[in-house]
Amino acid sequence: MILPIVLSRFSEIALKSRNTRTALRRLLRHNVLTALRISGLPFDRIEDTWERLIIYSSASERVAETISKVFGIVSTSPAIECKAEINKISETVSEMARQKLRQGDRFAIRVRRVGKHEFTTNQIARTCGSSVIEIAKKAGIQVTVDLDSPDYEFFVEVRAERCFIYYLVIRGVGGLPIGSQGKIVSRLSDYESIIATWLIMKRGCTPILAVFDKKERVEELMSLTKSVLLPYVLGKLQIVVMPLAEVIRKTDSNSLRKYLEYLAMNDIALLEGAEGIVTSERTDPSKVDQMETLRQYGAVVGFPVFYPLVGLDEENLKHLAKSIGERKLASKIGEKAGTLMTRCGGAKPDVTCGLDSSLREYREKIREIVLIAVEEAHT
Repeated sequence: MILPIVLSRFSEIALKSRNTRTALRRLLRHNVLTALRISGLPFDRIEDTWERLIIYSSASERVAETISKVFGIVSTSPAIECKAEINKISETVSEMARQKLRQGDRFAIRVRRVGKHEFTTNQIARTCGSSVIEIAKKAGIQVTVDLDSPDYEFFVEVRAERCFIYYLVIRGVGGLPIGSQGKIVSRLSDYESIIATWLIMKRGCTPILAVFDKKERVEELMSLTKSVLLPYVLGKLQIVVMPLAEVIRKTDSNSLRKYLEYLAMNDIALLEGAEGIVTSERTDPSKVDQMETLRQYGAVVGFPVFYPLVGLDEENLKHLAKSIGERKLASKIGEKAGTLMTRCGGAKPDVTCGLDSSLREYREKIREIVLIAVEEAHT
């Protein structure tokens, strides 16, 4: 029996210990199932094997494209499953080739075999290649084998008594399944913040976005954020919006503003049970001691602070934005988005200013704003 399926592969998960790998595979399966249910695409079932996730679906190409955006999946392929019998394999490859090849096309047969069989890997390749040429002749077209630069590659994976045949490999996002590493608060202050959040999601974290301004001032930023991140987050994107700008703009100290924003993120993390904080800070080659500045700002909070963009320039960021699949985001890199925090640099913060009575006054006000904003985010 020939069945349309989707092969989904993982790589980093396979490097873990047996118990960890089992737990991550279970979570990955859950995330794939969630992505399929959100998409509304038809599927019959998901088979979880030690090496692959196999999705049985009549819409295999669309399913393969959809789940390639699930963190933890390194690649997907719409495929056909048949019995591991050389005649069945040859017939299936020939039929797939008949639908794809045109006059003058060059093709290659790539075979991978696991287990003991009555045939060798080379026998499969030769038999399938001969069958493809023969069926092409019957259709009145001429095709040739070219192992170095083919127009089409037909892949044959033989595993025990099963065989999977495909011609397309869709690159996935890789990383770890989202939800495997807990929650993290990400400051949404500019378009680069979207990339910083995406990168921390790739490491398995569930983001809580913190916006320190009124919605109308950052409407375009929030719209693009949802457009980019929703396909990856597998559900509702949690955003905590607070008019912190109205309080912070009353200060004339940039260090104090940053200090208060870090403390606001600290409060959100405490209330939400998060395990860290992410910002989109980058270094400026024209300034010195910036890593020390970042260290001192991070020292005022009780959580690890991550800077996934700290060593990247604008060209690196634009390349990342395009690889995520959002050209509009790439065009926005470097633009201001109407929020507060500036790039690191300038005077170092005075972390002892937390004892100052005026700062204490700001601190209480910010705590009240954060508490209200978090409550509103859950309604």
